[in-house]
Amino acid sequence: LLHVQPSGIQVFAIGNWQAPFGIVLVADQVSTLLVSLTALLCFVCSLYSCAGDDERGSFFHPLLHFLVMGVNGAFLTGDAFNLFVFFEILLIASYALLM
Repeated sequence: LLHVQPSGIQVFAIGNWQAPFGIVLVADQVSTLLVSLTALLCFVCSLYSCAGDDERGSFFHPLLHFLVMGVNGAFLTGDAFNLFVFFEILLIASYALLM
C-alpha cells in the first residue's frame, strides 16, 4: 500500500508472460487496501483459532490460507480468466472449511 501510493499502479507479469497467456497481477490503491484488510482479518482469525481447543480438524489452517490466497488473487487479478481461477480456489476452500 505504501509502495503503490507514490508510484501509481503496479503490474506484475508472473513468469514474464503477457496478459492473454500468463498470470498478470495489477495492484492499485483500492486492491492493495483490500488485500491489506484481508491480511489483517486473516491474522486476527488465525490468532483466534489458535487460542482454544476445539474440533476444527487438522486442515483448518491450510484451507484458511487457500481461502485468503483466492480472495487476494481475485482482488489483484488483471483479467477475467484468472479471476475465475482465483474464485474457484476461493470456492473450493470455503466449501472444504464448511464441511
